[in-house]
This record gives sequence, C-alpha cells and structure tokens, in this order.
Amino acid sequence: MSDGSKTQNSITYGWVCGTDDGTIYAEHSGSGYGTLTSHRAEAWGMLSALLFLQQFRSYTYSPSSAPPHTIAAFSDNSGLITRIRKRGEYKTSYPNATLDPDWDIVEHIHSTAASLHPCPVSFHWVQGHQDDSTDELSIDALYNVRADLLASEHQTSPFHHNASTQWLLPAEKCRLNLSNRGIYG
Repeated sequence: MSDGSKTQNSITYGWVCGTDDGTIYAEHSGSGYGTLTSHRAEAWGMLSALLFLQQFRSYTYSPSSAPPHTIAAFSDNSGLITRIRKRGEYKTSYPNATLDPDWDIVEHIHSTAASLHPCPVSFHWVQGHQDDSTDELSIDALYNVRADLLASEHQTSPFHHNASTQWLLPAEKCRLNLSNRGIYG
C-alpha cells in the first residue's frame, strides 16, 4: 500500500509492505521530486515500494524455492491505478504516452513490476481515509491509513528535503528541460 502527500513546497510518500492477514514486514517514507501534485506523490510511493520489493527479491529469490507469490499493489489514487493498468496493455511505450503527466514514474513503475516476474503484480484501488467514517477497517484500509500517516509525518521529518537533485529514472531514458526545469509530461 502506498500513499502520497503534497504541500505547497514538496511531495512526500509512505508505503507499507505486509501480508493480507495484517502482518507488516516493512514500511518507508521519503521525498519525491518534480511537479508538485498529489498524483506524482502517490506515484513516488508506488515506485519506491516496488523498488524495495525488487531489491528484496534479488537477495532472496531462487527459482528452486517456493512457488512465486502474487504481489498486490494498492493506492487510493484511482487515476494512478488506471494509468498503470493501461500501460500494462501494450509492450512498447508509444511516443505520445510520454506527453502524459508523470509518464516518467508510471513507465518506471511498469518496468519495475515487470522485472518481478515470475511474481505477478496486480494494481488495485482502495478508498482512502476510511478511518474518517468507521472504526471497522479492512487490512487494505489499515495499510492505507498507515501509509498516509508515514507520508504526512515525513513532511516534518528531519530527513525530509525538497528534492533539488533530480535523477533520470532508468525507464525514462530522456527528459526535456526548459529553463533548468524538468518537464514531466
């Protein structure tokens, strides 16, 4: 489960990795860069969680080990989930797709999820802020509440920074810069 947070000056994210019975194995929060939108903050969270799983898998996976697990990635941003699912419908990225906002992160999410093969990754939407209306929460909703809290707390964390360094994501391959500012769509 990943979530994002946006203020006037920065975007942050949080994510929680756990089982469907509520056991949390890992969680993280961090800062993103680029256009200051909640969509981009949410995308940074999804990407960070998948990169964690990619690294974890590189140290623990063996083809002769247990059968591959299914990875379910959740976000409360339906637009992000829709874009990631649509990107999965074609093999080669089209030039026109690069014009979409936050294409760089969506493309890297797609390539990172593909690298986790043979563990299939599915993307799901979960309603956000369910804790505002009920105390009876599903595991997905509880993870969403925790990820949202991590993203919000990172705004005031001593480790928070406004990302002035902006790396080129491997799946992005190139970026248009105008007046020393990256164009992300």
